[in-house]
Amino acid sequence: MRDKVFSLKEVYFSYLGRFPALCGIDAEILSGQKVAVVGANGSGKSTFLSLLDGLIFADKGEVRFLGRELNGRAFSDDNFLRDFRRKVGFVFQNPEVQLFCPTIKEDILFGPLQLGLDKAKTESCLERVSEMLGIGGLFERSPHQLSIGEKRKAALASVLVMDPEVLILDEPTAGLDPSTSRNIIDLLLDESSAGKTVVISTHDLHVVEEVAEEVYVLGQDRRVASCGKMRDILSDAALLAANNLTHIHSHRHGALSHTHSHLHCEQKGCRDGGLNKKG
Repeated sequence: MRDKVFSLKEVYFSYLGRFPALCGIDAEILSGQKVAVVGANGSGKSTFLSLLDGLIFADKGEVRFLGRELNGRAFSDDNFLRDFRRKVGFVFQNPEVQLFCPTIKEDILFGPLQLGLDKAKTESCLERVSEMLGIGGLFERSPHQLSIGEKRKAALASVLVMDPEVLILDEPTAGLDPSTSRNIIDLLLDESSAGKTVVISTHDLHVVEEVAEEVYVLGQDRRVASCGKMRDILSDAALLAANNLTHIHSHRHGALSHTHSHLHCEQKGCRDGGLNKKG
């Protein structure tokens, strides 16, 4: 039976006490599970992940990690703080948040150094991660000399080198070329196969198809609109359309334009729907 890694019960959070970001969220994430959090811009995906990582705390309700409530009191306990940061790794949507040292190698080794991790194990992890991501040639370069894809890989490496049990990634493939996206997806699948818990937020339903087994859909009311197995969520055309998650393709044929939505579960018999109109 899988352990309950995270549990959220009636969680509310607002910024500056005035701007609601999450409104009554219930969720459970189990050990070894692959979870995707999806929703339109402003639905609260990044806030959801930040709560899981203890970067912010709920205004109301409870967020628990392995049964321990995540709040200011918990993180004032140095032993808990160190254990939590050792077990849970977070990759920000903006990699520049994580890259602040003179060189990429120093950035990658910053976390292990601060946590006092075993040097031999860290060196072994560094070698493995750099090979997986193909970033060995970037070690002596500074962050501002890298492309967005290279920065994303370096930020991911700075988390993977600590070998956390839980990986939380905010939009891990956003703005990346297909090859780099493929590389990161394959890496996440490898980490999941090794028993890691993987939680991502994304707009890209193609990534959800590959990476997730469980999906939470956040609505514009900043509540959970639906949750369930990946195939069930991605084959629910009405749910995806209602939450601005349907891909719309447009084709022009002379004076006529044709638009149709694209569904993501052909294996379940989903079909594209179409709309014709005069242009």
